[in-house]
Amino acid sequence: MKTVDEVLAKVGRSKIFSVIDLKSGFHHVLLSKESRQYTQFKIGNELYVFKRCAFGLRNSPAFFNRWINHVFAPLIKAGILELYVDDVIVHSKDLNDHHKHLKMTFDLLRKHVSNKFTRLKLSEEHRKDFQTIRTALCSDTCLIVPRKEVPLRVYTDASDFGTGLLIAQEDANANLRPVLFDSKKFNPAQRAYDTRDRELLGLINCLKKYQHLLRDKPFIWYTDHKNLLYEANLESRPARVQRWYEIISNFSFATQYIEGKSNCMSDYLSRTPRFWNPWDDDFIVTVKQSCADLKNVPKHVKKWFDKLKTRGDVVCHDGLYFFVDGEKVRMVIIDPEHIARVLKDTHGLEHIGINRLFDKVSSLYIWHGMSKSVTDSQQFYRGGVHEVQ
Repeated sequence: MKTVDEVLAKVGRSKIFSVIDLKSGFHHVLLSKESRQYTQFKIGNELYVFKRCAFGLRNSPAFFNRWINHVFAPLIKAGILELYVDDVIVHSKDLNDHHKHLKMTFDLLRKHVSNKFTRLKLSEEHRKDFQTIRTALCSDTCLIVPRKEVPLRVYTDASDFGTGLLIAQEDANANLRPVLFDSKKFNPAQRAYDTRDRELLGLINCLKKYQHLLRDKPFIWYTDHKNLLYEANLESRPARVQRWYEIISNFSFATQYIEGKSNCMSDYLSRTPRFWNPWDDDFIVTVKQSCADLKNVPKHVKKWFDKLKTRGDVVCHDGLYFFVDGEKVRMVIIDPEHIARVLKDTHGLEHIGINRLFDKVSSLYIWHGMSKSVTDSQQFYRGGVHEVQ
């Protein structure tokens, strides 16, 4: 079955589209008598079987997909329609052709699928709503289907946590319109890459995922990392980078520098909030200050903090330090007042045991002597709880 991106690439040059949803698609396919026994289900004391393909059967999607592709094979080869699961996408370059294509599509449907169609009756309100939707779809706030004759523009950026991507293209009115947005989170090893390699990885992620859009024609790649404008000395580069350049060699594109402030969309996507835990903004400000001035931090904690910052799995982002372990990202806090606040706020949520308390705070934070401080705080707060008779 084709992916959504592959379908969109096929219909790129068309201007008029109709989407037909095949209602109860699987139920249009008859099951052979010997296969019906595998669909048995019981209600009360009675056994029932399906005579038609049922939802939930392992082979239903694959069989339906083969069947529906067989039904529409002539129109698919003619470039009139594309299929995605049970959606039939009829696409044309002008209105006259579209009327012909729809007639051909419905003629095929009448032969193979139930022909119970209902005529739509649109009120004046429906017509206004339709016009509003059509206007919105033509505006520069919506994604467009890429056209083969116009070069694509690829914008990438990388942060400490992941990469962001915007692919755009000029429409018929020379307005730059987005084709797609994407982002990808770094794994622990990738977070340890230097800035150049993280920025280059943003392009590699794009080329791997969207090669069906970019491989067959030249495009323009925009980056805010100037060093990537110059050819690297591959002999001195890590083996992974040499493999990346082998991937890059399969594509034809020009590289252009763009200022960081102009590359805002891909920059934002590389810092999407789902890449790390959403801590309270006000608390983050005070933690950042404590990491900078170390004013209230004990000497032994300062020593621990200095050593921690040299670890490969600790990253600094905007003045804050994070301990990265797989999918878990924990913020480093060193001020005793901040630690006390975290423990107090966590205790305030519910009365929990030491193990659950430790699990809760350690999922978001890391500090020196965490286990001992959690145990001490548990004993302290228990002292303020009295049994009510």
